[in-house]
Amino acid sequence: MRLVLMWLFVGGLVLGLFGVLDLLINLVAVRILGFGIVELGVLNAVWTILIIPSLRHANAFSNAGVTKKPVVMSLVFLIVLVAFLYESIELKVPGLIYLAYGLHAISYAYAKTSCQTAVLESFPSDKWPSVNRRLSQTSILFDGVLLIILSKTWPLILLPEYYTFFSVTAIASLGMLLAAIPQPKYRFERIISRIENYMKRGLTRIHGFVALTSIDYVEKSYLNSIADKYIVSGLGLSLILASLASFRVGNEYLFTPLPYIFIILKGLHIRDVLFIYGVSKIISFILLFLIPRNVVSKGMYLVSIILRVLGVVAIMIEAPDPLYASLMLATIYVTNLIIDTTLYAHYLETTGGSNIGWYSLTAEFASFIGTLTSGLVFQLVGLVPMSCIILFLGFLPILILKSRW
Repeated sequence: MRLVLMWLFVGGLVLGLFGVLDLLINLVAVRILGFGIVELGVLNAVWTILIIPSLRHANAFSNAGVTKKPVVMSLVFLIVLVAFLYESIELKVPGLIYLAYGLHAISYAYAKTSCQTAVLESFPSDKWPSVNRRLSQTSILFDGVLLIILSKTWPLILLPEYYTFFSVTAIASLGMLLAAIPQPKYRFERIISRIENYMKRGLTRIHGFVALTSIDYVEKSYLNSIADKYIVSGLGLSLILASLASFRVGNEYLFTPLPYIFIILKGLHIRDVLFIYGVSKIISFILLFLIPRNVVSKGMYLVSIILRVLGVVAIMIEAPDPLYASLMLATIYVTNLIIDTTLYAHYLETTGGSNIGWYSLTAEFASFIGTLTSGLVFQLVGLVPMSCIILFLGFLPILILKSRW
């Protein structure tokens, strides 16, 4: 049990560090390199372009139950990443930060998929949602603490000795994950879950096939009812992925331009932005202990969508008071986690834990569309219309409520 808690703890630290690096790269691009809103969107689109094939490759390791090799690959890319990031700051060459952010995507893809695979291979299927939630909570906590530390030490982090310390900490954390993450020899849990799921889906399909090929022997009303039942069972996964795509595009329309909005439009300093993001993560961590452990329910899903929409309106339109902005951002983080956890749990239930990388691929493809178009849309329509678009996309995931729960 101690070893299990150890690797979950280290996994949360690693994912939290990737979150810090993600924000840091975007802030450097806006403030130090002078990126505009469209350039910032392109930068994030590059991240998404590279994470998609990386997730596909990492998914091959996941299906084989391999956890340590992806961590090794993540470690190699991280070492190169921190070098390119520092050079982009020192030399003020925009091309280097594109390379750094691309390497961040690749390194993150292998680390994240490795942690997800370890969860699926090491825990009973009924524990998957709760363990994934614990991993997310741990990463949020570390992300918040590290961001607050950075806000208090900025701009010292840009000095060679401080940046070296930060880089060594990140690399050492991945090394600890490599040593601690379990590599199961026997893969009973996910295989059994997959067999059970395939049996249930197979029975549904056989029943539908028999009914539809017996058209001459049944009444039309009965045939329609059987066909409707068959179609509904087949649309479950499509609705999940459609909701996921809408959710992710809306997220990118908010989070991609947000550093630009804070720094350029609302005049905040980088240390203030780091503080807002850091405090919001700490508040999120606290709030996650106040909500029910089982968040996969219709009621929680619907409430989360509504609260998320209200949070988006507040943070996009209202004045940039740091504590208020932190609270609203925390609301968005928590509701995002609940929505994503719900969608992911239903995806696992539908697929039996098979091809978890495809869930991430769908999410990142939607994110690519969002990042690539976010800057252009923002520049064309402005802040308030952009907020309305985000609200519309935020309500679309309610579609899943109409599917069979």
